[in-house]
Amino acid sequence: MVFSFFVLAGIFAYLFATFNPNLIFLETIPAGGDTPSHYMAFKYMKEYLLPNGKIMGYFMGNYAGFPIFYHYFPLPFFLASMLSEFLPPQVAFKLTTILGSLFLPIATYLLFSLLGFERSICLFSSILSLYFLFNEENTMWGGNIPSTLAGEFAFSFSFSVFVALLGFIFYGIEKERHLILNSVLFAIMGLSHGYTLFTFLLISTFFLLKRTPIKELLYLFKFYLLGVGFMAYWFIPFLYNLPYTTPFMFKWHFGSIREVLPPHMVPFFALSFAAFFYFFKEKSVRFLLYSFSVSVFLYFIAYPIGLGDIRFLTFAQYFLLLPSVLWTKRLGIAKMKYVILFFLFTAVFLRFNTTYIPKWIEWNYSGIESKPAYPELVRIFEKLKELHDGGRVVYEHSLSYDKYGTVRIFELMKMFTGRDTLEGLYMQSSITSPYVFYIQSEISKEISAPFWQYPVANLDLKTASMHLSMFGVTHYIVKSDKVKEEIRKFPDYYEPLAKIGDIEIYKVKTTDYILVKPVTMEPVVYRGKNWKKDFYEWFKDPQNLDVPLILAEKDDVRFRLETEDIKNIPRRPLCFPLSRFTIRVTQRPEEIQFETPLIGHPHLVRVSYHPLFRVEGAKKVYLCAPSFMLVIPESGFVSIKFDRSWIHTMGDLYFFLSLGFLVILVLKKRTSRLNGHPSTRI
Repeated sequence: MVFSFFVLAGIFAYLFATFNPNLIFLETIPAGGDTPSHYMAFKYMKEYLLPNGKIMGYFMGNYAGFPIFYHYFPLPFFLASMLSEFLPPQVAFKLTTILGSLFLPIATYLLFSLLGFERSICLFSSILSLYFLFNEENTMWGGNIPSTLAGEFAFSFSFSVFVALLGFIFYGIEKERHLILNSVLFAIMGLSHGYTLFTFLLISTFFLLKRTPIKELLYLFKFYLLGVGFMAYWFIPFLYNLPYTTPFMFKWHFGSIREVLPPHMVPFFALSFAAFFYFFKEKSVRFLLYSFSVSVFLYFIAYPIGLGDIRFLTFAQYFLLLPSVLWTKRLGIAKMKYVILFFLFTAVFLRFNTTYIPKWIEWNYSGIESKPAYPELVRIFEKLKELHDGGRVVYEHSLSYDKYGTVRIFELMKMFTGRDTLEGLYMQSSITSPYVFYIQSEISKEISAPFWQYPVANLDLKTASMHLSMFGVTHYIVKSDKVKEEIRKFPDYYEPLAKIGDIEIYKVKTTDYILVKPVTMEPVVYRGKNWKKDFYEWFKDPQNLDVPLILAEKDDVRFRLETEDIKNIPRRPLCFPLSRFTIRVTQRPEEIQFETPLIGHPHLVRVSYHPLFRVEGAKKVYLCAPSFMLVIPESGFVSIKFDRSWIHTMGDLYFFLSLGFLVILVLKKRTSRLNGHPSTRI
């Protein structure tokens, strides 16, 4: 056991040294891929959500507002927040991003140990997991170090827990033990990422593949009852939130066979295939084969069911890599001295066959502040802060922003300037994201268009001015020569304000930037079958934009106009009851307040709708195209606040019931011991 500890400690030290501790402990904001945007989310949890007793909430900084941590996974950010009580926030966050990579070899050792393999084989498997971690053939499938550096650290963390949990559930069902531990691990895994949760659910059916799996079925029932309960305060609101998200379905297109079959892993793949057949009689081997088969199955069905297919291929690679260690016993090398030799060989091999990982680590963890273009970035943000007029900022999409540390750098507008922007990282979490990417296509030379189900436009600055005005955008960052040339053709719409480096900042002259404004046309109730699709078509037609298209119940007598056909929308102008009026708006992190003299007149609130918004001073909050809110004030003061509801109460109740069941299990075990009975294994 002591030998195993030192080998695992050596692997841990090797990995930690790879991540360059000198850079990890620098108090800089990490760069690279999605990571800085995740850092802003961490800061929001640490500085606003947790002090207000929340782990989920609403964030105004991107997508005209969206529910944050309802559809992304809060636990890694919570861990970083806890660490930041003892360490600088930047350091705490950096350490959290590497936890999954650091602990995967240990989780692999636990998996093989709990499957019943000899200690030397367990150590071989732990070392072999390094080949998975250092795989440079893909950078965004998840699990490996490049994917972590791209910003997928939540997946990496959850993947490590997933691997350990597979071992504990195998052992727990066999021995009728570890029910509580396994349930806690399941909750930790689920609160960290969804793909691991989904994969685990299907792999656990392995234990039901027998004639009368009564014992297994009972264990799994209690396990899932508790496991889901331990994360119910998040999971039930997550399910409730699903209709107000934008599914991100993608089918991966391979650039090379090396992505699927990395050369340094192919020999191990071949040995594993042989091991599956040669050692098939062993239940633990069949379990690994079943896990591999489930991963491959999920890869092929992922796209049709609305998931990213490539995520599951990383599970398949992992499960096809590790069984190769079973041959060490057959070949007579399952001995500790060979473990040391294999570790030394692996360390040297990876050292000389790893190309870009060390450079990427340096790029990420040296931080945004270390980039040569950082002084220019500071000047841009300072200028935007100086120009702050309450309106949002939009920016041309460009891969060249990577010189600032990430192409997503302007998603951090809220953190650096206090101003809101449109685009953001958590695009699935918002019903507004399709409209944001449509606007992006109108104002950019390069476009990303991540949602295939929502076709976008081409560069069209004239139409864009109407969409920018609708979204309350007052400033526009331009990068490419093509857009700079094009924007000069529209002096009535865009006014140049500043030039910093190769960045130009323009004022959107058509925008009335007030967040709340009375509508000029009578609202029309939409009676069609697919509001998401039809609202998007409504948005694409500039002639529609002044007509508020809303969702309302059939018995709502406040509205007289309705339509099923968004190409035939009735138009009826509204008269203002006052010739002159002022609307005063106050915006807080999760609340919009406004004072208005136009009582009874519909007001458009240019913040993304969500059913968890509660209103005072009006009867109801209506979803208004494209994705905003509409209220009809019944008093001169209106407050719209993102708040808890019955769905949170359900989640909390389930969570506390699970804790109560846990207490009962513990007391039952203690009572059995005091009475001299065999202990109840939990």
